[in-house]
Amino acid sequence: RRQHRTVKVDVSKAKSSAIVVRMCMKEMGWKEVKVELASQSSNQKTADIYWHGVSFGDSSPVTITQGMVNKYPGMLEMVRKAQLTRIMRRMENLFPDEYTFYPRTWLIPDEYHRFREDVADMQKRGSRHKPAFILKPDEGSQGEGIILFMNVDDLEISAITRSAVVQEYIPRPLLLERLKFDLRIYVIVLATNPLKIYIANEGMARFCTISYQRPAVSNIHRVFMHLTNYSLNKRSSTYVHTDVLSRGSKRTLSSVYSALNVRGYDVSTLQTNIDILVCKTIIAMLPDMGVEQHTVIPAGKPAPGCFQVLGFDILVNEDLKPFLLEINANPSMSLDHEMETSAGVIEAVHSPVDEAIKKPLIMETLKLACPKWARKRLKRRMEKVRSAELAQSDDNLRYLDSTFDTDEPALTEVYQRGPERYEHLKVLEKVSDLYIRFLGNRGLTKLGATGFRTFSRRCNLCHGGGLKTAAIDLLYIEMNRKWNGQLNEMNTGLPFDAFLDSFIIIAQRKFKSGTTVQKIQSLVDHCQDNLSGAAELAGPVRKRKEAEVSRE
Repeated sequence: RRQHRTVKVDVSKAKSSAIVVRMCMKEMGWKEVKVELASQSSNQKTADIYWHGVSFGDSSPVTITQGMVNKYPGMLEMVRKAQLTRIMRRMENLFPDEYTFYPRTWLIPDEYHRFREDVADMQKRGSRHKPAFILKPDEGSQGEGIILFMNVDDLEISAITRSAVVQEYIPRPLLLERLKFDLRIYVIVLATNPLKIYIANEGMARFCTISYQRPAVSNIHRVFMHLTNYSLNKRSSTYVHTDVLSRGSKRTLSSVYSALNVRGYDVSTLQTNIDILVCKTIIAMLPDMGVEQHTVIPAGKPAPGCFQVLGFDILVNEDLKPFLLEINANPSMSLDHEMETSAGVIEAVHSPVDEAIKKPLIMETLKLACPKWARKRLKRRMEKVRSAELAQSDDNLRYLDSTFDTDEPALTEVYQRGPERYEHLKVLEKVSDLYIRFLGNRGLTKLGATGFRTFSRRCNLCHGGGLKTAAIDLLYIEMNRKWNGQLNEMNTGLPFDAFLDSFIIIAQRKFKSGTTVQKIQSLVDHCQDNLSGAAELAGPVRKRKEAEVSRE
């Protein structure tokens, strides 16, 4: 008798996500495996899905050559506050009317003096309300190291011993029950080419625990009033734990939307604007994602596919405009919360709110990531579940049936509903394809002098005036010094950000008319034409993209 194949999932590196992933696996009849060590043996144990708790590199020293991994290479570093600010800022510079949803942010300590100058300019303009600011450590999480302040002199640069950002406090936040709150939107990036982005229809709202007042010197220190972080507010004596999804200090997104609807707010428009914010943010990250994938998974070698669940933290103001505060590469999938069960005793207690949000999210994400043959089998299982006999005899299957309900899906695909509206924003992804093309197949992380000269020669940059070979060499030296400090043999080469700066300078010198975006596109077209069209450009870029498509 032929044995049925079973989806195999490795959750040995899943950390706190393991519990909910195992729950979903059990309900779908999937098998847990643990892949031990890399081996050339043909009978080496493998998995269809590898669920990591931190990063793509969690599998080291195991070499994954197939299946799907729930992390993209470099994502953890990419969404750290400083790098995310750089990514968003370059899009703001190119598309100032499209990227208005990221608060004004400064890199500390590098931009400390610029920060002081910008604040002085704000004060000269005579704003009615004195601005407030939030200092966040670059690698901080769970509210650790956050400082609220209004007086620039309160920020002592000598006391800052690690990289951080200063973000302008968003004035006039939307309130519910006189409390400030933010939204945790769960975003699933299933593929980058073609781009597939899903948003979970259920998310989380985190509430402050003290009634809101406009920031002032007298209250700026009150973190339970101004900061929505759960990790901070759970320490508040007024934090409300509840099993009711629409009450308390942590609520479901849908319950907040319902409350806003009752109050007459246009929730449909808010949801649309959040969808757009998410799509534009992921598009801004695509160039770096492509470079990281090529660096870690060189083209032409057996490799897994990637997907990832991201946590977008969004604050909405009184005008119902959403702002992106930050992105969490590893949003908590824990199904419990800390609670004082008796005087001085803190215990982890099951949270119905967390389960209502996270279990459908993980279930649907697993179904998206599993092999096609498994999806067909799950669909057949759904049809059986809908029979009255099975539905009455198995509560687990009844829950599984609800996750297949096509009338109320747990996830919504957002990018494919209108990709043409975003196409013009993807010009930098084309620049990253060129960078990857000349980076080569050796897993290099920086483009060296030889590669940069090859880029100039193969793309015929010095043809037609405006540039000379000596100018190209000088540009490489200048960019190398800017991004790597003093030149030395061990620390040379252009990372992608440096190559992008160089590309923009070349575009501005070579093409005299048009906007910066138009000049970049003209230089991309020029390079592609001189690389003999798509066939020449393909190289590692096309192989990587074709491999990703073939894994779907």
